[in-house]
Amino acid sequence: MYQVPPDGLLTGMRNRDSVADALGRTARYGNLARRERQAISQASTLLRVPAGAVLAREGTLHRQFVIVLAGAATIRTGERVTSALLAGDHFGAVGMYEDGPNKHSVVAETPMTLAVVGPVEFGGLLERSPSIAKAVIDGLASKVRSIAPAAA
Repeated sequence: MYQVPPDGLLTGMRNRDSVADALGRTARYGNLARRERQAISQASTLLRVPAGAVLAREGTLHRQFVIVLAGAATIRTGERVTSALLAGDHFGAVGMYEDGPNKHSVVAETPMTLAVVGPVEFGGLLERSPSIAKAVIDGLASKVRSIAPAAA
């Protein structure tokens, strides 16, 4: 799991409007009402991570929902790259409900800006907003199709 550098917390982006705006520029979250994007902002911690940071490690537990606001990462199984994550993509939703270890690693390929949501906050967002729940499900479906096209 990544180590947050001392300057990793994005105090400048803690402004709810800036985070909501960043989410609004993504294809997946841009269609949400502003109040829903602000709810995500309020539930999240913003991090900046360098290229090469391991965001989730195969074989370990990961209990955070992570939305990519800027940058790029790869999803890997062993050494094989199986998919990419770009602004508006997310990972960690399945880990919120699964007891087992990660089946993949996620590695930052560029410096990244991330919105990280803990399990309690994640559950609250899904319960309060069907639109946010749909965005999460749409993201999961899209990722399944990209990783295993025959299964979708």
